[in-house]
Amino acid sequence: MLNHTLKMDLDNDRHLIVGDLHGRYDQLIQLLDKANYDPAKDLVYSVGDMIDRGKKNVECVRFFQQERCYAVQGNHEMMMCYVDWRNTWLDNGGLACLSQLMDEGIDQEVFRNELREFPWVIDVGDEDEEHAFRIVHAEFPPGWSEEFFQATLRGAINAEDPTFSRLIWSRKLINAAAANIAAARPPAWEIPFHPDRYRINFTGHTPVKKAFRCGDHYFLDTWFGGKQTMIDAVTKEIFTVDIV
Repeated sequence: MLNHTLKMDLDNDRHLIVGDLHGRYDQLIQLLDKANYDPAKDLVYSVGDMIDRGKKNVECVRFFQQERCYAVQGNHEMMMCYVDWRNTWLDNGGLACLSQLMDEGIDQEVFRNELREFPWVIDVGDEDEEHAFRIVHAEFPPGWSEEFFQATLRGAINAEDPTFSRLIWSRKLINAAAANIAAARPPAWEIPFHPDRYRINFTGHTPVKKAFRCGDHYFLDTWFGGKQTMIDAVTKEIFTVDIV
């Protein structure tokens, strides 16, 4: 896949990253208003899962097709794009997206092709920059070095590749953090990582009550807490609104 990674410069503009939207376009707009979003100066990113469950799936996707707006594919985008996942997709909120496409006369295959254009990974900044960050949907596996990560990307044929799929499906890291907390072991952010990793990772996929730091990750899918969350990638300022 030629467009698996979008590489961008880390400049002086704000970099705002929103958690899993699942068709909640109105909450996205509320978050942007709360953050005093300026489309001429700010960049906005999605950690994936823009579609399914909510009523405004198309609006969410269209937003991240605009200039200075970027998104990675999540497992819900992947499920819609592959025939073998169709029933699983429909059972996990896909019917809401499908209904909107049918109501608005939008061709499903055209929409799928639009989803396929989103990368799997977004890397912002270089390794010598203090605030360099990466966006993947689920996790950057803690045992992987940067070298192994890049080799995995080069070797992956599509998003169904079993090794690569950890990036959009796995919950191994956050489950380990939860086990540490439950057993009163060292805090989640002390989970060891490969020594050559230098980026902060922003992810979604796993519902949490509030934005959750785990090692070199921030988890932003705060549906479990009834909130939609956005974070400034550099300052780590967090913005939330209620999910309705």
